[in-house]
Amino acid sequence: MPIHTSILKPTGVAYRRFTGAITMADLSGSSECMHSDPLYKPGMPQVVNLQDVTDADIGFREMRTFAALTHERYRIRGEQVHICIVCKDTLTGHLAKMFQALTMLEDDLVTIDIVTGFPEALAHLDLPAESLASFPPECRDEAYLI
Repeated sequence: MPIHTSILKPTGVAYRRFTGAITMADLSGSSECMHSDPLYKPGMPQVVNLQDVTDADIGFREMRTFAALTHERYRIRGEQVHICIVCKDTLTGHLAKMFQALTMLEDDLVTIDIVTGFPEALAHLDLPAESLASFPPECRDEAYLI
């Protein structure tokens, strides 16, 4: 399943897009790729696009481990992070809600917002409407909403 990870320099946002069927290895690998990118800065806001995910093989225990790992990464660095997950209210919506709930069990280092579109993601991250232009084309379909 293709994973696209990039740092959007003009906005200072880490953007990840998942398509097709995903596994925990895909989520973990994408996270590792983002954290190893020299342009990535700890605490950089993130937009995770799950709109084109068709299936997921991720269980509760795996998600709990991933949520704990996410917290540990930011705890070590002493940074807070705001992650905005763009998804449909289907399978990916349920996965996003599980991740959100499990991260809330820890401290407040990680803030997860779940939204259905990119204009809403910009609002949650307190980014100006013009910043949508720095996102890949598949994110701009709803630009008329801004």
